[in-house]
Amino acid sequence: MRFSVSLPRPDGTGQTAIPALVEVARAAEEAGFDAVSVTDHPFPFLGTGSVSHRTYDPFTLQAYVAAATERIRLHFSLLVACHRNPFLTAQMIATLDEASDGRTIIGMGAGYNRTEIEALGGDFARRGPAVDEAAQAMRSAWTGEPVHADGQGWTATGNQLFPARTQAPPLWRGGNSRSAIRSAATHFDGWAPLEVPDPTVAALAGTNALTIEALPEAVDTFKAQWRAAGRTGDPDICFVRSWPDWLAEPASITADVEALAAAGATWVEFTIAGSTHREHVQCIQDTAGVLRAAGLLARP
Repeated sequence: MRFSVSLPRPDGTGQTAIPALVEVARAAEEAGFDAVSVTDHPFPFLGTGSVSHRTYDPFTLQAYVAAATERIRLHFSLLVACHRNPFLTAQMIATLDEASDGRTIIGMGAGYNRTEIEALGGDFARRGPAVDEAAQAMRSAWTGEPVHADGQGWTATGNQLFPARTQAPPLWRGGNSRSAIRSAATHFDGWAPLEVPDPTVAALAGTNALTIEALPEAVDTFKAQWRAAGRTGDPDICFVRSWPDWLAEPASITADVEALAAAGATWVEFTIAGSTHREHVQCIQDTAGVLRAAGLLARP
């Protein structure tokens, strides 16, 4: 099992300013975790009924993290495909991947905040197909060869991307819906389901409810579709946990990680507890200690 630590969401204070978040990333690296993750909300709607939140620009933030660390991977969880032209996204990723010596992991999804998507010029009705389209466009661009293709709002007539990536970054598809699972199995290197136990919250986030208990069946569905699509190898499955409550007791940490491993997850992305920088770092250190004592985390 590998672990991605979600960097705390910015709240406008020094506790979650960029220098503090970089220090959290350094603490995660020192503790032996595998990645740090950031989200993608350039222009969110935060009114009644929204489950969105503020973020820093994920590419700029991860560039700062890359410069301040040596090993930890730079995880985007997740980029919303229709927020940007796929070739702009491809170049930003390729530049960061080169600068960090191949440390990026890219989660992509359709998004759910209609007001944000439309403010950024995206087509909310076509946000699902845009994810598959973006993945294929970025992979074509990363080869460095001329691209001849048409997509949603763009046409490439032999354009070439710099820098090329001989080893393309891993692409994981986020989302719990049947269409997201099918997309992950057909077009991506892995699947990143989101834990959403409350159906009401799931509806607000535009996805299906999912719990640890239901994960084994969902993983079986994903892997069956993976094989049906003619895919080989073992895909990554990153279970995303947005609540830190399970980190309160050592027994729940070990039990849940063991249950996730048994269900077929290969990664866990988790939100850390705390409201101050000191508490964030302490949570990372404490969680790593519990996992290492249980033999679930290698020493850094």
